[in-house]
Amino acid sequence: MGGDDVAEGVVTHEREALERGILCACLIDAEVAPLLVQDGRLTKQMFSVKEHEVMWRGLVAMVQAGRGIDPLSVNAYFREHGAAKHIKDGEVTARLLDEVPFSPPLIGYARNWVESLRTLVLSMEDAPQHRQLGQVDEAKNLLTRDASSVLTYPIQTLANLRGGWMPGEVDVLAAASNSGKTTLLSTLARKWVEQKRRVFYAGFELPAANLRLQWAAHQAGCLPGDIVSGAYLLRPDAEQIRERVTAALEVQEERVDFLRCADADFVDVASLRAMGEEAAAWGAEVFVIDHIDHVSGSGDLHAQSRQVVSMVLELAKRTGVRYLVATQLNQQGLAQDFLRSHRPVREEYIKQGGHKKEVATFMLGLARAIRPDVSPDDIKAVRDRRAGIETIEEPYTSQVNVMKHRHYGDRVGKVRKLAWERGEYTDYLSPAERSIVAPVRRRNDLLMAE
Repeated sequence: MGGDDVAEGVVTHEREALERGILCACLIDAEVAPLLVQDGRLTKQMFSVKEHEVMWRGLVAMVQAGRGIDPLSVNAYFREHGAAKHIKDGEVTARLLDEVPFSPPLIGYARNWVESLRTLVLSMEDAPQHRQLGQVDEAKNLLTRDASSVLTYPIQTLANLRGGWMPGEVDVLAAASNSGKTTLLSTLARKWVEQKRRVFYAGFELPAANLRLQWAAHQAGCLPGDIVSGAYLLRPDAEQIRERVTAALEVQEERVDFLRCADADFVDVASLRAMGEEAAAWGAEVFVIDHIDHVSGSGDLHAQSRQVVSMVLELAKRTGVRYLVATQLNQQGLAQDFLRSHRPVREEYIKQGGHKKEVATFMLGLARAIRPDVSPDDIKAVRDRRAGIETIEEPYTSQVNVMKHRHYGDRVGKVRKLAWERGEYTDYLSPAERSIVAPVRRRNDLLMAE
C-alpha cells in the first residue's frame, strides 16, 4: 500500500469516527440533535457512511416533528416508517452507543465534532460545491425548524421591535451609566429562565453572589440596594424580608440548570473566550455580557474594543449562541450635555460605537423618559440648574429606540416606552393605567408587596 493510500485510510477512519461520535451524542443527550438541527452546520452530504446518513436524516425528521430523541424512540421511528433495515433493526443504534465515554450535556463536544467533520470533508471534496449544497441544506433547515426553537425577547414591547432572534446573532444594548441596563438585562434573563431557556450571564460589575442576591431582592419585591447593603436589617420587619429573599434564592437553586453566572475578578479577551466556550458546551441559548467595556485587550482603547467585539462575533457565529451585549455611553459627551441620558441614544454617544454597530444584528438604545407634557421652559429650567431633572422625568419609565435592525430596516428609529415596577421592566402603562393596576411608589422606597 502506497503512502497516499495510507493517508487516505487514516482520513477515512477519522471521518467515520467523527460521524459516529456526533450520532452517539445525539442518542445519549436528548438536547443535542435539536440544537444541531437548529445550528444548520451539519448536513446529510457530510456523512460518508450510508447508515450514518440515514440515521441523521431520521433524527432531523424526528426533531422537525417535535419528537423526543433517545435510542428506543429512534428505533421505533424507523420501524414505523418501514426503514428499520437501514439501521439493521437497531444494530447500528446499539453500536453507536459505545462511542462517547462522556455524560450529558454533550452539545459542546458535538458542535466541535461537527466543525472538525466539516473541515475534514472540505479538505477531501470539492469545497466550493460542497459549501453551496450545505448552504441550501441550512436554508431548508431554517425554513422547517420547530416553532419552539424560535427565541424572542420576553417583554412584548421588545419582542415587537426585535422579532425572532436567530442563533449566532449579536444584539447590542447601549445606555448611560445608571440608566437601567443591568435591570433590563436581569429582567430578560429571569424571564427567559422562567421559559426554561438556558442563559449564561456575565456581569462584570458585581461578584456573582452579589448579582444573585440582587436578583433575589428583585424577585421578592425589595429594593436591591437595601438588601445588598444590609440596610433592611434596621427595619422592624427584617426577618420577614429575609424570608422573602431566601425563598427567591431557593428558586434560583431550582433553576441552576437554566441560569449560569460567570465569576471573574478580571476579564480579558482570553477569559471571555473561555466563558463563551463554556456557555456553548453547557448548551446556552443566550450569553449576556454586562457590560463589554469592562473586557480588556491589547493596544489602545479603540484596538482593544475592536478585538473584544470581533471575538464576540466570531464566538456567536461558530457556536450558535446568541449574544446580548451591553455597552456604555461616552461619559465625556454626557458631561457636555447631561440630558443625553434622557434622549434616544445615537451611535456617536456610544463608547467605540461604530464597530459595535457593525457586528450587531439588532441595536437598542435605553434612556430615561421625559414626561410628554414637559414644556421647553421646563427643560430650560433644568439646563440652567433652576430645577432638578426629576421635575421633567416620567416616573418609573424608560424609553428604548431601535438604532439598527438587519432584518427589519423599517423599525430603525422607532421609540417605545417600558415601565419599571418592583425591580424589573415590563410593558409600559400610562400613569392613568398604572394608578388603576397598582399604586406607584418612589424609587427610594423599599418595594414590598402590600
